[in-house]
This record gives sequence, structure tokens and C-alpha cells, in this order.
Amino acid sequence: MWTKETAGAYLAGMIDADGTVSLLPRRDVSITNTNRDIIHAVTTCLDIIGVTYSIYEIPMSDEKRSDIIRVYIGGQINLRILHDSVPLQCPDKYDRLNKIVHSYRLPLISQKGLADLYYVQKLSQRQIANQLGCYLGTVQLLMKKYGLQPRSREEAQKLRRSKLIHDS
Repeated sequence: MWTKETAGAYLAGMIDADGTVSLLPRRDVSITNTNRDIIHAVTTCLDIIGVTYSIYEIPMSDEKRSDIIRVYIGGQINLRILHDSVPLQCPDKYDRLNKIVHSYRLPLISQKGLADLYYVQKLSQRQIANQLGCYLGTVQLLMKKYGLQPRSREEAQKLRRSKLIHDS
């Protein structure tokens, strides 16, 4: 059974051995292999740590060779989670991932401050992003990092309706 720690360690080994951390042009991480069981283990570990990914299969024209399977991880939130959960040992790959993650603007706000804006002042994630001068994805990342639960769809709709009634 995988834990977040063992999943992170497995992914670190896979990225160190069969992975690529690209600064330009895409700012992403990819893991390439021909073994479907290994790719399945990689995607299971990514699911455990909460990272979304894309899978691409590259068919080989030579019947003697297996198809190449590539798992791509991109986006600010996914790369931040990967950075925080996967202890890369390869210095070059660690440095590139670190540069990618730190190239995104992250506002300085405490867990208490973010919770106050969201739960007490009842601002939407988009309103918080506008107030902090950052991207919506950054607010979502911070909420996930701080363990703050987003409102359900029903709660959000109810809050919007009450604001509409209050504003009229």
C-alpha cells in the first residue's frame, strides 16, 4: 500500500532515472517508459499526492520495440505539489524544478489570513486572487497547501444568491 511518502520517493526515483524537467518552452515534468506496469505505478503515485497529469502514447513503427508512454505534469499547482512532495536527488533536475516553481508569483498570506478572507469575509477564490494580485490557481494552491476546504457547488450558489438579494 502506498503512502504519500513512499509515493513521493518512488516518483523521485522515476524522475531522477527516466524523467525530464523542462524549463523552456513548456515548464513541465515528464516521465517516459515502455513498461505499462511502471507507468501505472507512476500514475497511481501521482494520484496519491494529488497531482493531475496527461498520458501520451508514442507508437513505434518497429514491431520489435514497445510503444513509448510519456506522462506529462504541468501547471503551477501540480508542479508546486510535485516540488513539495517528491524529494528529487538529481541536482540538475531538482534545480530546474525549483526554478520553475519559484518563477510563479506566490503572495505572502498566512493560513489564518486566507481563511478569514474565504470563510469570514466570504470572498470567492477569484476575488481573493484579485485582492492579492495573483492568479486564481495560486489561491487554489494555497488553500490546498493550508488544508482549507473549498465551498461545495451548492454553498457557492447559495452565497451568490444571498449576495444578489443583499445588493438589490
